[in-house]
Parts: sequence; structure tokens; C-alpha cells
Amino acid sequence: MKIALVCAESSGDSLGAGLAQRLAELRPGVVLAGVTGPAMRAAGVHSWLDHGVFNIMGYGAALAALPRLLRARGQLRKLLRSERPAALVGIDAPDLNLRLAQDCQRLGIPYVQYVCPSFWAWRPERAKLLEQCCALVLAILPFEQKLCEQQGIKARFVGHRLADEISADAATRSAAREQLGIGADEKLIALLPGSRMREVKAHERLFAAVAQQCRKEYADWRYGWGTLRPGMLSSAAAELGKEYPGRARLLLQAADAAVMKSGTATLEAALAGCPQVIAHRLTGLDKWLALPKLGDLSKSFFGLPNLILDRQVVPEFMQDRAEPTAIAAALQQMMQGEEREKVLADYAKVREAVAQDADRRAAEAVLEIIPST
Repeated sequence: MKIALVCAESSGDSLGAGLAQRLAELRPGVVLAGVTGPAMRAAGVHSWLDHGVFNIMGYGAALAALPRLLRARGQLRKLLRSERPAALVGIDAPDLNLRLAQDCQRLGIPYVQYVCPSFWAWRPERAKLLEQCCALVLAILPFEQKLCEQQGIKARFVGHRLADEISADAATRSAAREQLGIGADEKLIALLPGSRMREVKAHERLFAAVAQQCRKEYADWRYGWGTLRPGMLSSAAAELGKEYPGRARLLLQAADAAVMKSGTATLEAALAGCPQVIAHRLTGLDKWLALPKLGDLSKSFFGLPNLILDRQVVPEFMQDRAEPTAIAAALQQMMQGEEREKVLADYAKVREAVAQDADRRAAEAVLEIIPST
């Protein structure tokens, strides 16, 4: 049996690696191949293409890379026709994978979408495509299965593997602080402006202004920047706090609180037990194309802890509401007292909601949809 797995970025690579390991355990001798990152290759997945070819975010970047993307997609279609896997699992990356789902439908190959596209937040047209082309959607957030079923999409909630990876106990926090050189009594604020350069540029000045605002009253607080790689910050931002490239999760485990853009890291913060304030600004072409589809930002949740519990667990400041004074005030509330304790109690509920042994449940679901031979 051959199963194809396709990821397009590091988070998908991690999901794919966990899935691959469980597939190999449950079906000895299975052949796994596809679009991979280093984690998937280490898990035994043969690489058709490296996921870096497709690791693009934002409309402007996608337009600039269009010729390269089209060539790579064409190569994948040829491989699907020649290799004929028993199933293809597209991991997140709906712009890539839902096109492959259509190819699979024409070839009679069952297609599984691992991570439900956010059709419930924007781009509702994707729901019809999922209903037509997907044998199954593996949902990682608890509310997504019901939303899929309302649209006629077959789905199964498998949980989020981050809950199986990230610990929030005192020993983990102490070890993280020791690794980062943070004293037990020091107050540390994590600043996570995003993993891509354009995200960092959109948020670093805002987050730095928040830190400067807090320094007026709390001069002894330390700040740490969680970035993907070295050199992403401006010199002014780097002077405000130490940069920890590639160590954002460790930073969240060590920090007393965080200011961060919306994204998967908001769930990491919750699982790490780090109270957070979410602030997010769309800029450039993304703002022009995406913002009109998001509706009334003041009435919507974007941070994963809030979405999972369907209420405000942590404060969010989106677009024009992302203003330094308001964010700084919310951050100060996260540092001590009743509000902090309430957030930490809600974080336990978030963990309970998503901790499902995701790798195993996802692998079992994939094997169930493969026709018996």
C-alpha cells in the first residue's frame, strides 16, 4: 500500500511526521511518499518534492511565485497519475491541496484533507469543494466537525497534536527559563510578531510600542522576541529585547505573559500556560483582499483559545483596534491577579478540548477510508 502525504510549511511537516509514524505502526510495510519537510523525511516519507517550493503566504508572494508554483503542481499531477497511491492526505495548505483533491477525484484516488480550511471564517466557497472532492476532513478543532457536517462534508475531529507535545507544568517552565538564562523571579514578556518577514514588519513596531508603554510603570520587565530565524527584527526592535530565533515555543514556556499575532502560536501559548494578548494587523495586498471577507472584526474571534471555547478567553485587538495603550493595559492584567487566574483556568479547558492523541486518531481515520484490496 502506498499513501501520499502533501505538506507546504513547517507546521504541516510536523503534522505529517506524526501521522506517518502512526501509519507505519498501524500498517507495517506501508509506503509513504509526497511533498515533505525534514520532519516527514526523518519519519520515513519518501520525498517527491520539498515543501519549500510551496511555502508561500500572502497574495502578493503567491503572484510573484506563480510560474514556479504551476510547474511544481504540474509535476505533482504527473506523479499522482504514475504512482496511483491508495489515498492522498493533503495537510493544511488548501490553496495547493484542494486543487490536488480535484485531481484525485478525476483519478479515483480517495482524498483526505488534514486540517479543515477556515471556510467558516472566510472563503465559504471552499465548503462546496470539500463536499465534492474530499472523502474525509480531519478536523483539529472541536467545533469544525459540526460545521463540516452542516455543509454535507464528511469530517472527523481528531484533536490537535500540539496538546500531545506541549507541557505547562512547573518543571517544564523552570527548565525553559534555565535554557534561556532567565532568573526564577524575573518577569519575562514574550513578543511573537509572526514567522514571516512581512508579518514581523507589520507587528514589530506595534509590539515594541506596547513594551515601551509598559516600561513606564514596570521598568524591570524583560522582553524576548520569538522569531523564526535570526535577523528578522529591525535594530530598534532588537535593542528592546533579546531575539530567540527558532525558540518561540521555549520562550512561551518560560514567559509570564505574551503579546502575539493571531495564528497557531496562540494555541501553543495556551498549552504552555502563558497568558496572552492577541494583536493582529493585515497590511498591503492581504489587507485589501482579505479584510472585506472577515466581516465585523469587533464581533469575531481569531485567536484559537477563543475559537475553541467560543468565548473570550484572552483579549484580542484586531486591525484598527490594535493600539499600544489598550494592548499594554490588557497585558498588565495578564501578569497577576484575578484575570490571570481566570485565563489559566480556561487554558485547562482548552487543553481538555483538543488533547485526543491526534496522530493515532488521524492515522486510523486515513486507513479506514482506503478501499480494501
